[in-house]
Amino acid sequence: MIIQFSNFSRQLDVIHVNSPLINDFAIPNSLSIPIITTMHTTLAGEEKSASYDIQYLTRNKNLLSLTILLKMLEKRLYERSGRLIAVSEFIKKEVISKYSIQEDKIKVIYNGVDTNFFRPINDAKNILEKFSRFLKRKRSSYILDDLQQGKVSLF
Repeated sequence: MIIQFSNFSRQLDVIHVNSPLINDFAIPNSLSIPIITTMHTTLAGEEKSASYDIQYLTRNKNLLSLTILLKMLEKRLYERSGRLIAVSEFIKKEVISKYSIQEDKIKVIYNGVDTNFFRPINDAKNILEKFSRFLKRKRSSYILDDLQQGKVSLF
């Protein structure tokens, strides 16, 4: 597989990876192609989230046992990357504090929206959108609590 990747790499100008889906071990050290990594979350953050979410711990106990190794590989990927893209200020700050990555290496670029496909609905009164996982770290419970207490209504 590395031989095939190596032959293909001659045609590449840059390697872009999404973290934490692809880790450092997937990119051979012998490649001299610049790496740009987009960080949607970090394993340090996922570990923190899991530490107080029993359901997450139960479902992902094998993955969590590898967390120390995976975080080391994640840090190495961040260090090898020429540039890092964070999808939020929160992720940028987390990478700086948990992985000691230089701030000037990280650029925040928020996830985009195709406004030709998704258009604002001006006359809608009650819309609830949630595009993420329901983890405590995502603080989804705030909107659910507000719904339950009648502070907001869907209808």
